[in-house]
This record gives sequence, C-alpha cells and structure tokens, in this order.
Amino acid sequence: MNKILVLKNDRVGDLANSLKGINSLLNENRNQQIEIILSDVSKDLSFLFKIKNVKITYLNYSLNIFDKVKLFFKVITSNFEKIYILAPKNIYFYLPLISSAKIFAITITNKIKSRPTKYLRSKLHYYKDNNR
Repeated sequence: MNKILVLKNDRVGDLANSLKGINSLLNENRNQQIEIILSDVSKDLSFLFKIKNVKITYLNYSLNIFDKVKLFFKVITSNFEKIYILAPKNIYFYLPLISSAKIFAITITNKIKSRPTKYLRSKLHYYKDNNR
C-alpha cells in the first residue's frame, strides 16, 4: 500500500478553502494510506477527514524547531510515495533534499518568501503558482 502525506498546516479559513481539493485527493487515493498534517488551530475541522485510511497529525501553526525536526524525521522514516505541499511554508520546500517521494506543491505568486528557489523548484515533481 502506498503512503501519501498532505501538508496543510495553516489557518482554518485556508483549510476551508482547500477542502474541495483535499477531498478530491482523498477520493482519488481511497486505497492508499494517507496522513494529513494540520495546524493546531484547525483541530475543530478534523472531523471532515474521518475516513478509515486517513491519519491526522497536528503541528504548531508557526512550526517551532521541535515541529520541524518531527516533520523531517517523519518524512525520512515513513517512505511516503507522494507528498502534497498545500501550505507554502519555506521549510516544506527542503523536503525533496531528504526524500525520494514525488513532491507536489502549490505556491503563492505574490509572496516571494513563500516560494522555493529555482534549485528547490527543480527538485519538486510538480508545482503551481496560485494567484491570490
């Protein structure tokens, strides 16, 4: 069984706007093991993902150093086949350097700080700029 990681560690409003896309991803991968990382501020919406093959993990919204180490350790040890970056935090764009997973990312066009460098973009399997 393949393993998929979805990184959606942002605010409740952003999670609500992404529900359609996440549910589509879940439906397309019904037979896969899926882990979704949500922010601690989104705990109240976790009931939306109560599907038997989905595991929810919570990290601090601001990703303190402990959370970053925990995330990198999880990626290194879990052998994910695919990783979806749906919350453009800079630290996520370094995941291709430690993982052989196919990594898909959405970036925000008008926020330079939320986009990977050219080198890191070349390591992503696919990325899309999102105009807000």
